[in-house]
Amino acid sequence: MRMLKSVKSAENKERFRPVFHFTAKSGWINDPVGLIFFQNRYHLFYQFNPYGCDWGSMHWGHAVSDDLVHWKDLPIALSPDSVYDHDKDGGCFSGSAIEKDGKLYLFYTGTVFRDGIKYQTQCMAESEDGVTFKKSPVNPVIANPPDGCGRDFRDPKVFRHGNHWYMVVGGATGIPEQGGEGRIYLYQSDDLFNWEYRGILLKSSGRWGTMFECPDLYEIDGKWVITSSPMLHEDYNKCMYLVGVADLENCDFEVLREGSLDLGYDYYAAQSFTDRTGRRIMIAWQNGWKWMPWFQTFGPTQDEGWRGQLSIPRIVSVNDDNSLKTSPVETLSILRYNVRDYKDYKINIEKQVLDITDPNCFMIEMEINVDQINSKAFTVGVWDTGSYCTVINFDFLNRALTVNLENSDAYSKSYITAPISFHDRKIKARIIGDRCSVEIYLNDGDVCITNNIYPESGPSKIWIKTPYSDAKINNLSVCSLRL
Repeated sequence: MRMLKSVKSAENKERFRPVFHFTAKSGWINDPVGLIFFQNRYHLFYQFNPYGCDWGSMHWGHAVSDDLVHWKDLPIALSPDSVYDHDKDGGCFSGSAIEKDGKLYLFYTGTVFRDGIKYQTQCMAESEDGVTFKKSPVNPVIANPPDGCGRDFRDPKVFRHGNHWYMVVGGATGIPEQGGEGRIYLYQSDDLFNWEYRGILLKSSGRWGTMFECPDLYEIDGKWVITSSPMLHEDYNKCMYLVGVADLENCDFEVLREGSLDLGYDYYAAQSFTDRTGRRIMIAWQNGWKWMPWFQTFGPTQDEGWRGQLSIPRIVSVNDDNSLKTSPVETLSILRYNVRDYKDYKINIEKQVLDITDPNCFMIEMEINVDQINSKAFTVGVWDTGSYCTVINFDFLNRALTVNLENSDAYSKSYITAPISFHDRKIKARIIGDRCSVEIYLNDGDVCITNNIYPESGPSKIWIKTPYSDAKINNLSVCSLRL
């Protein structure tokens, strides 16, 4: 189990390796793929380069879990060893998993370059035991993109609806880096081997970027949700959701609301699946790409022999106003220890250090009555080493939360601002730290902010204060987290 790995990490002084965010033992990882509950275990696959800490030669790594918190590594599921995916600059790109007749099927994009031209096709592999996979002899199951689609045609998400299997695939009309138009294409099948093209389900229309990476489509309580990571979105939304009405028979999607899954810089390529109880669970890659306007660095973890982590699994739900809410799975609470609970916790202009056993790996939960904050603002500082600190400011007068990353570490220089909503003049906030990432959730996930941070080594502290008057936090809970 990953508990053993975290002990080993400490022995090797891997100070940035997270405790409960999934990482590979070594090498590069990016998108989560093939998420599924199969044979009474959760299966997590992920884009993986086992040969180094840079992107390249895409494989599918594999891990399993009983609780979405503790993960056990399994052998690599897919390797780039076929004519349609064997390429050091390509490989087995992102995709999804489904179960049919007791078998586990993986769908992925095979990518190769011939004479400098990229070829992307949709392929399939199957398994009886969920561990050993055999690529289909009929691969690729979709050999060519639709008319009008450029060379970018990837990331198949397969799902069952009614009497048919459906697949959505992301694409673009041109070259995404040079101003293409994003597309999500829809396919239908009765047997998983033969796929009929149904049409364009979604066009970016100049609003939603030049390429729809990692599209997902699912239904929650009668409402349909599209999520995707659009390239070069005009508002820099790197993990978008659309809630609307889907007519799969006629390949139509009516958008009722759009938004962002996460307002931080490090949340990309989200994929969802249903857990053992039927809830929708989502996991993303906690990082970004060099083409993003805010990108500065992948950080220093390659010095420890690994690069890339996956997000905490989140429960997805749709609010009455069609906005999307995502909050960490409740099993994360099994990691809490040395919990300190406070009622009517008073703060003032002096920094009050919070009593947290391990300030590198922590959770802070707050319930706040805005009318009991006389200054209408307060600030939390995390990973304050004296030289560096990440500062989170709650401004209730302007209804804004600001994350100041200007002095978080030697790599980050920016601010993030997010809206604050009141519910009966109250808000909830949760801050979670895990060695090299800080996540903030407002009102059980109405707003989420995820950022990778690489603080300097040495003792650090977490504090809270209010700028010029006393304030009171109605309910405050702080604890450390460990596997």
